[in-house]
Parts: sequence; structure tokens; C-alpha cells
Amino acid sequence: MTITGDKTTPDSLKLYMMLYVQRLRDGDVDKMTDLAWHDGWFTRNDEEEGARQRIHAYGKGAQGAVTIDFGVEGPYDVRGGTIHYRSTKQREDFTVMKRHGLWLLYMGSDWNDEPTDRQSLDVSSE
Repeated sequence: MTITGDKTTPDSLKLYMMLYVQRLRDGDVDKMTDLAWHDGWFTRNDEEEGARQRIHAYGKGAQGAVTIDFGVEGPYDVRGGTIHYRSTKQREDFTVMKRHGLWLLYMGSDWNDEPTDRQSLDVSSE
């Protein structure tokens, strides 16, 4: 596993992201749910299903060469980056933030963005 990007990335964050990739590689749902945060990459009630989906989507890529590229830290201890699964040519964007001494992980490029896969709810009266 290779770490690239901003040289000021804390070692604790590097370790956390390497742990995420290792747990993908291992395919262990229970250990993967240990990394869950209720408003993070899957909801508290769907931890196991979310872990299965991540393992299914990226587990094969995590078996090969992986590069974790960290961006520059922004305001409020927020930092983005990308995980490159080189053998499968996949990429996974992430955003991390530090709250109360813990790293919170959001799998997506910007946790403020609205999801693009939702359909609009038509509430117009007929």
C-alpha cells in the first residue's frame, strides 16, 4: 500500500485509511463495521449491509496494489482524498474530518454535496 499526497497528513489518519483498505481486503464484515459511523459511509442500522456492499465493490481491488492519495487539509480539520485500486483501475473518493479526537470517514468526494442518485419527489397537486 502506498501513501501519497499532502505530507502533513497525520500518521493516525494514514493508519485509519490503511485499516479501511485492509478490512476490505480481508472481506471481514464484522471488522469492517467497527469503522462505521452513523452519518458516515453507511447508516448505523445498515452497517452490515453497507460493509458487504463496500467489500463486494472494492474487495477485489484491495487485493492488489493500492494507493491512498490525501488532499490538503481544509477548514475545520476536513481533508479529502482518493483511494486508487490499481489492479482493477477503480477509484474511491473520500472525505475525512476529525471530531472529538476521532476520524470520521465519508466515502464520497464532498460530504456537503447532495446525492445525485436520488429521484425528486413530485409533490404537485393534480
